[in-house]
Amino acid sequence: MHRIQFLPAALTAIAIAACSGDAITSSSPGAVLQPPIVVASTSRGAVIARDLCAQCHGENFGGAASDDGVCPTLQLVQNYTLAEFERLIVLGVSRGGDEVDYSMSATQTLSEQDRQALYQYLKERFPDF
Repeated sequence: MHRIQFLPAALTAIAIAACSGDAITSSSPGAVLQPPIVVASTSRGAVIARDLCAQCHGENFGGAASDDGVCPTLQLVQNYTLAEFERLIVLGVSRGGDEVDYSMSATQTLSEQDRQALYQYLKERFPDF
């Protein structure tokens, strides 16, 4: 029973040391040498863009040719309000009210939070458009 209680405390100490940059040396009592912990942080919008948008709009979202035609740059989001963007990716209706050559079926089922996260990510990614 004492071992189970000790384990969370030991893991916490290792995590704190790794995050603070303090080295755990072999002279530390009961220490286990560990490589530095690397935490990758990716926003929800970035993951959605990578998984759903990049296949047609290109890896850098700058636009690309596809079998269905040309997928425009996603910089266009800078000209859209959130409501206009949602209408575009859910209904396939552009800001001006025109129907677009629409093949974004994957985005039609995104939750409201996911649409907002995608919009925010693209706005941050292309701030100077």
